[in-house]
Amino acid sequence: MPYEITSDNAAILHYVYNKYSDLKGRRDRCDCAPTEEDTRRCFMLPFDREAFIKSSLLSDEELRQFFLEHLIWNNETTNFEMMREGLLIREHTPQILMRLFKKLPDYGLQLASPLESKVTVVDEFIIPE
Repeated sequence: MPYEITSDNAAILHYVYNKYSDLKGRRDRCDCAPTEEDTRRCFMLPFDREAFIKSSLLSDEELRQFFLEHLIWNNETTNFEMMREGLLIREHTPQILMRLFKKLPDYGLQLASPLESKVTVVDEFIIPE
């Protein structure tokens, strides 16, 4: 059962750099020069601008170190304390939905196209284990 949590200090952290290859490939997604001024036309968030500049200018080893230092939360004690206090969670719903969507064709089902009805059988469909 979903429940709502509200807080004036809440934030949802979403990184498009889930893997090192995502960060490394960042330099191929834009024709900006790797400067703070030029990246402002392509990237809204300061961290995205920094990630593009780093992926464009650093060696593979330096970029891997940047990835480990800025995108991986690997302090188990801090992570555990934050989870215990409800400040950090791992959201599994998107992962579960993606698995469901990938299995739909196996069961002869498909999602409606944008022009078709939004009514779906997914609400009543349970994938057997």
